[in-house]
Amino acid sequence: MAFRPAPKRPSLAHRLLDQKTVWQRALIAVTAVATAVTAVAGVVALLLPLFRPAPDTAAPSTPGPAPAVTRVDGAVPVGDALTPAGVTVVRTQTAEADALVRSLIATAGRAPVLLDHQIMGKPGPANVTLYYGCGSTGSCSMTRIEVAALEGMAVLTGDTGVWLRGCFAVTLDGNGYGVEHLDIELRKVGDGCPT
Repeated sequence: MAFRPAPKRPSLAHRLLDQKTVWQRALIAVTAVATAVTAVAGVVALLLPLFRPAPDTAAPSTPGPAPAVTRVDGAVPVGDALTPAGVTVVRTQTAEADALVRSLIATAGRAPVLLDHQIMGKPGPANVTLYYGCGSTGSCSMTRIEVAALEGMAVLTGDTGVWLRGCFAVTLDGNGYGVEHLDIELRKVGDGCPT
């Protein structure tokens, strides 16, 4: 008795394409290419944030306009109320918001920071949502500035924002600037900061 090899089983591709018309084969090929392109795009979208520079190195090489924050020298209208003299007003989605977030990031874990700021953003129970780092396409990063035990924070009339007043220790959760989320926690340490 002679040894007979087992009949070869056709591959999955051969079985799939067996007795298919040219149009069906073309549709299968186009679907396979579209699936591959989608998979590659998904991998690129997941890996892209890993290659973005850290917030400290992301400073523009050419200096832009220098509006850091707006100091109010007299009583001016903000929302529904008048703002007292000497208060810093920070509106969401502005260069002022970006400057405030940058300064809070820079002081996090170091000496406390003295704030007398009205932050015009969406207030929550113990925080305010602020959009910062807005690009030319209109996309912004978001942060929540949280105040521990609500000390030193008052919600403005009409829920237009919050007023932070006092000396605060700053703690960060996340890196921000599109790399990952950013929560800034403020803990009041007094009415004035030690010098």
